[in-house]
Amino acid sequence: MKYKFFISILLLAVPAVITAQEVNLSVGAIAPALLENTNAVLRNEEVFIEVAAVDKLIQKKKRIITVLNEHGNDHVQA
Repeated sequence: MKYKFFISILLLAVPAVITAQEVNLSVGAIAPALLENTNAVLRNEEVFIEVAAVDKLIQKKKRIITVLNEHGNDHVQA
């Protein structure tokens, strides 16, 4: 029990700040080898986790997908 409490306090007291690199989203930036027989390309994925309380965790996801043809729409999951 003490370990759970300690970890919770640690997560609240020491927030991890992660900064992403600038993402080039132009189709020309995709390697030609990745474009062969490909329907969609996952360009960027970010996961945000917020500890709102000891018993509450909020998770948010942000995905950037380049759809290359009509079959790529199956990978969007919107």
